Amino acid sequence: MKGRRWRLRAGRNRDLRPPSGGLAEPGRGLHAPGRCFRTGTRVMGVVGLCALMLPLLTGCWDRLELEQRAMILGIAVDEATPADLRQAGTTRKLSRPPRGGGAAPVRLTAQIAVPGRIPLGPGDGGGGGSGGGGGGGGAAGQRPVWVLSASGYTMEDAVSNLQNQVAEPLFWGHLRILIMSEAVARRGPSPISDWLRRNAEIRRTLWLTVSRGEAGALMQATPPLERVPALYLWSALAKAQQLGRLPLGHANIFWRALSTTGQEPSLPYLELRQQQNIFIRGLAYFRGNQMIGTLNPWEVGVFMTVKGLNPAGYSAYVQVPGTGQFVMIRSTLRKSHLEVFWAQNRPGIRVRSHVEAMALEKTGRQINLSSVAQMRAVEASAARDLTREIQDLIGRTQRDRCDIFGFGELVRAQMYDYWQHNVRTKADWDRIYAEMPVEVEVTVNLRRTGTLNR
Repeated sequence: MKGRRWRLRAGRNRDLRPPSGGLAEPGRGLHAPGRCFRTGTRVMGVVGLCALMLPLLTGCWDRLELEQRAMILGIAVDEATPADLRQAGTTRKLSRPPRGGGAAPVRLTAQIAVPGRIPLGPGDGGGGGSGGGGGGGGAAGQRPVWVLSASGYTMEDAVSNLQNQVAEPLFWGHLRILIMSEAVARRGPSPISDWLRRNAEIRRTLWLTVSRGEAGALMQATPPLERVPALYLWSALAKAQQLGRLPLGHANIFWRALSTTGQEPSLPYLELRQQQNIFIRGLAYFRGNQMIGTLNPWEVGVFMTVKGLNPAGYSAYVQVPGTGQFVMIRSTLRKSHLEVFWAQNRPGIRVRSHVEAMALEKTGRQINLSSVAQMRAVEASAARDLTREIQDLIGRTQRDRCDIFGFGELVRAQMYDYWQHNVRTKADWDRIYAEMPVEVEVTVNLRRTGTLNR
């Protein structure tokens, strides 16, 4: 009986030694030495693997100091002239210049950070390139960036020619903004996008923009509020988005819309004024891979209202019904609800937008917004004006066959069978979008009117 109990206990606990007074089953511990040998071998293998990986855990074997890199902060892309190509000194021998695919020679203008001159804090700031400061800001009169230009038959050819002018290897990990001229955008930015997407160093949060006129001139600008022009451009766009005056214009958003069948992309539209003032003119919108038209700043606010993008930051004058006076209001919140409906054997879109706004000023003392009736009349007038603006903007994009609102993606999601039978390419949806019925309903709620009646 004791021997039986020992055999059961030994099967569970794998103990090699029987308890005192018990009877061990003969041959029970024959496999114990082999198990110990396998365990020891496994431990030694893990230890050996860790020893082999130790040299790979060091962080200095492939180090590269900041001074050994040419950090690109911003680039501008223009069409290159024959004179630009003759001066480029191309790195490749070509019996015949590459043609086809809509590509054209390009001229790059790049801002390269100068080590030791980039301002590190508020005390290192200065206007343009003339201000000085202590620390890492550099001496007075020394620009923190070096502006270079290079041309080539393709983007990679231009970058290679740019590298010939710089001793250190070009580093694209800090690229914040790319500006293409309107001529390049209307020809098609596909070669630029292809080069950007194949470069692993470039971040997808890069701002893509279009300039009115020459893009290289914006890289030469010297805004007085920031010593690094490329960072000023990036900050201006980021602040405009935070103030509700621009939608987000990152490269990944542009590429996603470009590869989507039911939506067309758009990019911020810039202009240089007085050689140092960067003016945001609105949005440039595309059909496929080519720029088609632009939106002015007020139309950007209308576009963001349809999309329901927040924060809201645009102002407008609204006429008080029955008078010749106006009230200026500013939107603070946008809400939008898009519905797909079926009308005359084709899909339609119903846009229902709601805007919260605050009163800023009035042009006459006889306006009394404490009166509920008069305030409701102002809200109705603002809703009528915004409804008309939305209808005009949607109508213009329908004539241009550019669905920048993404209505097609909504139809694809809610009417999948119709989409599968009628839409194969972007051209198919652009044709349907041009004839699609659109209904618009807008409501405006006016708040914080008491300060105007004091």
